[in-house]
Amino acid sequence: MKLIKEIYQQGAKSPDTEMPYHIRKAARAIVWNDAKEMALMHVSSDGYYKLPGGGIEAGESNEEALRREVLEEVGVQIEILQELGCTIEYRDHIQQLQFSYGYVTQVQGEMEQPSFTELEQDLGFKLVWVTIEEAARRLKANKPNHLIGDFIVARDLAFIEEVQMHYYAYGGIVFNDDGQVLMRSPSGHWGGYVWTFAKGGADPSDRMPEEIALREVLEETGYECTIIAQIPGEYVSDTCTTKYFLMKPTGVITNYDFETQDVAWCDPSEAFERIKLTRTRNGIERDTQALKNAIETRTRFVVST
Repeated sequence: MKLIKEIYQQGAKSPDTEMPYHIRKAARAIVWNDAKEMALMHVSSDGYYKLPGGGIEAGESNEEALRREVLEEVGVQIEILQELGCTIEYRDHIQQLQFSYGYVTQVQGEMEQPSFTELEQDLGFKLVWVTIEEAARRLKANKPNHLIGDFIVARDLAFIEEVQMHYYAYGGIVFNDDGQVLMRSPSGHWGGYVWTFAKGGADPSDRMPEEIALREVLEETGYECTIIAQIPGEYVSDTCTTKYFLMKPTGVITNYDFETQDVAWCDPSEAFERIKLTRTRNGIERDTQALKNAIETRTRFVVST
């Protein structure tokens, strides 16, 4: 399992090679429900949110521990979709080396009530379901009242950001001041797309989903843009799941890259017709719904401003 992040005590930049660490191993989960919300545990007494999961007991595999912990804390059975990676926490103040193994999972079957331990009840554990963007926002805003909480937040935020950066593609639906939408024609109509919107995955230099989306729009259309808002929803095609941002051009135009053979500004009605030229049903449905939601988001933004 790949290493996602090493986390050190505040002020340290490397492990203390003289420290007699004792090792603890745990399993953590991104748990999706059917609404594409993820489970978070609010530890209200200590001022932070965390992912479901906990220690791996003697004789358990990572997966067995994960299923047990999620059932206890979330009240659901899960399907494990993929490995995320591992984090290592150097908890020098208690001489502990904490390994956490992360997974992406999906709820299976009916949801029941969590069965928190007495300690978890005393700590004010509460289960909440939020979007991944809201989960990241809450963890970034956390102010734990002890050092272990700082480690937990840094660790779980690393898992969430790993999903954000590598589980999704990100793109932009760009409108100009005349209400026209920017479309691109992929070179060779790659993937069956004749006209579509700019999107793509993370590069090593990207640090945030917004950076991915802005870079992809610039590379694939030649337009430098600014983000107005995130477009609600996730858009599934034959190859990936995409999240889009509503954008407007800044006026700076460069050459688009080799992945694009043409770009065009279209009235929305024409854009819907161009989307119908796509050769896959999933592609047509994805781009049609994304454009509809982009128009609704733009309308709300214009009304609110």
